[in-house]
Amino acid sequence: MFLSARQIRRISATVIYTGALPVLYSNLICCGLFLSVLCIFLDLSNFQIGLVNSIPNIVLPFQLISAFLAVYWGRRKGIYISAALLSRSLLFLLGFIIIMKTGGANSLINTIFIILFFITHLFSSLSVPVWFSWIGDLVPQRENAGFWGKRNAITFIAAIFVSLFIGFSLDIGRNGSFVISVLLFAGALMSLAEIFFYFGIPKMEAEITGEKIRPFRMIREALSDYNFRSFISYYSFFTFICSFFIAFFYIYLLKNLGYSNTLIQIYAVFSSLASFLGSYFWSAIAAQKGNKPVIIITTLLKTFEFTGFLFIRESTPLWMPVFVFIYGGFLNAGLITAVFAILTAETPQKNRSVFMALFFSIAGLAGFLGALFSGVCMDFFANSQIELPGVKFSAYHFIIMISALSMPVCALLLTPYRAGPEGSAWSTVTTFLEGNPLRTFFRLVDVTGKMSFQDRLNFISRNRSSLFLPEVIEALDDPAPPVRYSAVNSLGFIKHPDSEKALMEKLEDEESGLATGAAYSLGRLKSVKAIPSLLKALNSQEKGLRGGAAFALGEIKAIETLNELKNAFTKEQNLFLLAAIADALGKFDDISVITLILPKFREIMKPSIRMQFCVALANVVGTVGEFYNFLLREKKQPGSISEIFVERIRKKLPDKSEDIKILEDLLNEFDEADYDEFIRICFNLGFKYYCPEIKYDKMKCVNIYDWTYDDFNRAADDKLLNENHTLNYSLWLLAILRYRKFEEEKTTCEEALLALYVLSKIF
Repeated sequence: MFLSARQIRRISATVIYTGALPVLYSNLICCGLFLSVLCIFLDLSNFQIGLVNSIPNIVLPFQLISAFLAVYWGRRKGIYISAALLSRSLLFLLGFIIIMKTGGANSLINTIFIILFFITHLFSSLSVPVWFSWIGDLVPQRENAGFWGKRNAITFIAAIFVSLFIGFSLDIGRNGSFVISVLLFAGALMSLAEIFFYFGIPKMEAEITGEKIRPFRMIREALSDYNFRSFISYYSFFTFICSFFIAFFYIYLLKNLGYSNTLIQIYAVFSSLASFLGSYFWSAIAAQKGNKPVIIITTLLKTFEFTGFLFIRESTPLWMPVFVFIYGGFLNAGLITAVFAILTAETPQKNRSVFMALFFSIAGLAGFLGALFSGVCMDFFANSQIELPGVKFSAYHFIIMISALSMPVCALLLTPYRAGPEGSAWSTVTTFLEGNPLRTFFRLVDVTGKMSFQDRLNFISRNRSSLFLPEVIEALDDPAPPVRYSAVNSLGFIKHPDSEKALMEKLEDEESGLATGAAYSLGRLKSVKAIPSLLKALNSQEKGLRGGAAFALGEIKAIETLNELKNAFTKEQNLFLLAAIADALGKFDDISVITLILPKFREIMKPSIRMQFCVALANVVGTVGEFYNFLLREKKQPGSISEIFVERIRKKLPDKSEDIKILEDLLNEFDEADYDEFIRICFNLGFKYYCPEIKYDKMKCVNIYDWTYDDFNRAADDKLLNENHTLNYSLWLLAILRYRKFEEEKTTCEEALLALYVLSKIF
């Protein structure tokens, strides 16, 4: 399904701002202050309280059911809305049960409550994976971090008011049946209102297989993804520790510290406010550096959050718990934003629902075990009292210490994970880990033991940190060729003297593919030390190695290698290698390269090679002025650019065409003509007469000169541009270069790129 940019913006805004509506619902049914008060009101036994608190984690494996249905049936929107409607409507029944409750414990009412509470969480759980899968396909991948940051910010700011509302209501109503019922009714109504807005969002259905559902095969396929296993290992352990910490947290605040409901929620407000502000901060960091570094940093810093609770006592000044809650909320914003962004962006689109369901199921079971283990530890440490000068440690303080010490280990578990271009950013996080004794732990977890070929390949391809440099270098001699090639490629992302040394040795390797890969990696490292070896490789008999050496020398851009590249360009006969050398020459800021490339450019007819030459010319042409002067010099010579261009178009014009006058004026007044106007006329006339079959009336900007990058994408999706069109390659070149101009190459002049387009079509 094709969505315009305006539709995507409208959908994103709807999902972001309606995120505030189900906040009350989430606060009521999740393990927290309200649920603790509700259990006390119903006079549940200790076993029943434990059962109720474990339900949110127990039902998570049921997410696989909705995931399998989404894969088989494809109707993610229908599955989500149906499950969410049932889940949220049941809050009305829970509210009526509270009203009916009178006197002490009532086993029948308690049993009905537990059953309804289980069903509520069951359908809520069923709606989660399809919602993430559905929304994940609607939001462009490059906007994931910003989208989740904004949605989480809205959610956090809504949580501020909801937390105060719940705490104040419970205190005013003295935890009575009326106020509890009203809160349940309000939560149901607000959460149902969110679903109303989702009816207007496009379905964006997943690919329907129609095949027989094979759950175990689908789960096995998901778990075979090394990246997925690495991420779920981290998140499961993180969930285990957080559940271990939070199980008795509210009991500790209410009983040990004597906090009131309102005071606890006021602290939660400070935490939510910090999350609101932090979500924008962490989104900006994730957009520039990647999601993985954000998760690593925030996980490590949570050690200090847990440690802060060790020093909070009844007599502690109010600023201290406020600071700890603010600090924790700020970190949680980064964690939630980065985790959601990775889940929606990195999971495969076809089976995203299965990946999501399996992810939350395993994490939920880990949380369930964490809560149980917390109870065991509380019993174990119940009689253990440690007294230091002015400090007395209770059983819960041991829970805090275990949680704090576990966070660094949790962060280490994420190191094997590799997502997109985040390897270089991750190196900034792992720098301080170099030489750390815990490195031994890394190697025991990921490197030693009998690793399968696929695991070895995935490990080498995704661990691009100097932390694993010895293992990557060792893999250069792995018996499996894919592992060797992956190791050579990974070394190109690890800036370290040992990387350069190992790659220079492989330039002499008898295996041509490995030597070629080494050349490309040395180019990515911009290794000046490798210049002599690369110049030697530039004259190799192996075609691939010559291309790799040309690429590397172009990336290094050492001026002393320019003449060698020019000589190689003059001697080269292979068209593809000729284009590679031209691309390398184009990276030097030397206008003389144009006079070397143009004669070959006139001879070549293959469109893909011509496009690569155009890219090289674009790199040489640095400013509008330089290109303008180049055009002026060309005009004074026989067969100049402007003369050839005008003559070719003239042949296509009817005898009485008004455009003849435009062309004659253009040719005669070129020296004095406004540069921008000259480019505009050339561009539009070239498009008009070289490719008249392309009509695209849906665009707001009929003038193709004003098309945006997205306009070119839409035109391609509608098959208005294809490989047979005369201007196809140049149009796409223009689109790519204009996109780079706005997103990457800030110094590139748009006018020069448009002039390049004209240049590419007049020969």
